[in-house]
Amino acid sequence: MKRFDALVAIVLLFIPSLAVAQESRPQPREGPAAMLALVVTDSKGAHVPSLSKDDVQLSIGGVPVDLATFAERGAGGTPAREVRRIAVLFQVSSLSMSARRQASEAIHGFLERTLRPGDLAVVLAGDQTLRAMTTWTSKLPVIDAALERVSGESAPSLTDGQTAAEKRIREIATDIQQADAQGHTLYTFDALLDSARAYASARYRDAELSLGNISSVVSLFTPRTRNVLIVVGADLPRSPGAGVFQYVEGLRTSALRGARGAAMQKGAQFSSPMGESSAFDLTSLFDSVGTRFWRRGVAVYAISSEMRKDSGGGSETGQTVDALAAFTNEADRVAGYRLLSGATGGIAFIGRSPADALDRIASDLESFYTVGVHPTAPISGKDALSVKVRNGYSVRVMRGSAGLGTPADEMESRVIAYQQVNPADDNTLGISLHAAPPVFDGERRLVSVDVIIPIRKLAMVKVGNDVASAFTVFIATGDPLGNSSSVNTQRKLIRWPDGVTPASALTFRVNVVLEPGRSQISIGVMDEHSHEKGFDRVSI
Repeated sequence: MKRFDALVAIVLLFIPSLAVAQESRPQPREGPAAMLALVVTDSKGAHVPSLSKDDVQLSIGGVPVDLATFAERGAGGTPAREVRRIAVLFQVSSLSMSARRQASEAIHGFLERTLRPGDLAVVLAGDQTLRAMTTWTSKLPVIDAALERVSGESAPSLTDGQTAAEKRIREIATDIQQADAQGHTLYTFDALLDSARAYASARYRDAELSLGNISSVVSLFTPRTRNVLIVVGADLPRSPGAGVFQYVEGLRTSALRGARGAAMQKGAQFSSPMGESSAFDLTSLFDSVGTRFWRRGVAVYAISSEMRKDSGGGSETGQTVDALAAFTNEADRVAGYRLLSGATGGIAFIGRSPADALDRIASDLESFYTVGVHPTAPISGKDALSVKVRNGYSVRVMRGSAGLGTPADEMESRVIAYQQVNPADDNTLGISLHAAPPVFDGERRLVSVDVIIPIRKLAMVKVGNDVASAFTVFIATGDPLGNSSSVNTQRKLIRWPDGVTPASALTFRVNVVLEPGRSQISIGVMDEHSHEKGFDRVSI
């Protein structure tokens, strides 16, 4: 079978009296190859206005680069024109009901005053799976209903896992001491580490699942919009179980001094609890996820206002050891939020009210600088960039929007998002899809999808003695985790003599290539005259 060279090929099926033409969009003028957004703040966190191009020094891979373009957006500069996409993800299983309700009320006020024409928001909930509570929408009543559902869900059981783990470890330590005093061996020091490993393994799986849910959200965005992900949660550790390993380290130090008997002292000499902790470190995975968000132009903000104490600690080991284990656990619990926000140009708001955090996020959206550069080397991630601003102002770097807020930019964003978000509520054109059984082509699958548009839904314009309509088709493929291909775009123009009544529906065929692992096809159609839209998807 002949292999397909492109993602899709479109075949238009039309009645004989129709004429069809495919138009090419005008080529944009050559511009900077990379756009960046800079948020510049002073020592108090206030945005710094009125900077000039000469105030900024930018290097890529250590090599200084000239700024091809520089513009201030918002504040004292020109209004920001980018279309914004704001996703809000509640980590439901880590939040109490009161924390969810407080955050929901603050997010309502934030979106009410922040959303402007062209902006869209989506509300998501993550526990064992990622759930879309809304589609991309600008309708506040729809958003409010979703926030109400999230805040009203039954509160999860926020168990004191570290306290239970430490209690079990204390019991084992006591058994070792008592057995040693009686001249026999019940456990060795390794039993303490086994208990810590079991707890850390369970925490690792939970953290990996939470990070996976967050990571899958990246595919809801397109680089052609200004993108923000707000994660509301209370638990995203970088080194799951670090507090418990620190607790065992305290026991080891006590045992080495001979305070816990000869058997414990001997075992402690060959033990390294903090070395064991490094086996559960998720830093590299956080770095990978952060890079994905940055490359897609998504700034991640985290709101973790609820500081839960889950450090336990027994009085046997002394208050100093308990305090260190408690500090380690509390610091690590939110370390993942700091890593993700730092890697993407956002902020992790720890222990601050949601209202205060959202005020800062709104300020970031309204006051920033855009710069365009011609890179001397590939920008693999934010770490490849070095930006300095005069007077030592703080600067956060985000990947700039590649779009200008056009309807086509919005369509690309939505078609990608609909790999996960149900499009049924946003299908004004009333399109429908019918997929034929796939045909295997090596590891790939070839699928013919018929897209049907009711012709009465398309806007018609007079062109001489003819009537014409134009529409653009947007196609993307994805997998169940939300990973999406780039968007393929085709523009179509149809014409027929005025007074001739065409068929009730227009059918065109999209031949889609599904790469290994891809099982979903998301398709959007936009009327070029009315800008009305239709979306649908199929799973193969």
